[in-house]
Amino acid sequence: SYVEHTQAPMLTVRDLDFEKAVRGRGDPTDPSQYPLGDSDFSGLPPATVITAQYDPLRDEGMAYARQLQAAGVETDAQIAPGMIHGFMSMFQAVPDAVAWIEHGGTRLAKALA
Repeated sequence: SYVEHTQAPMLTVRDLDFEKAVRGRGDPTDPSQYPLGDSDFSGLPPATVITAQYDPLRDEGMAYARQLQAAGVETDAQIAPGMIHGFMSMFQAVPDAVAWIEHGGTRLAKALA
């Protein structure tokens, strides 16, 4: 998805490179910031991973979901068709985002029940 959506709306690959290189944000050894770097996913609670179709980070989200599933973690992994990075925060302008927010809320309620 980095290649497929290099110039995606809201988040481009250049934006991601800028964050890493210039601002120096994040610690790639910290699994809370870079969960794909963790080697042990066992014992984690059920997870819901929702990524946007037109997001350069989409494939990373799906890779994370596959790692969770491989570790036996109940995981609901979805790609929101037609959506861009950050779409859930744009629910007032993107009506389809509401259904995805509700989906996440339903999954959270189920996990906490």
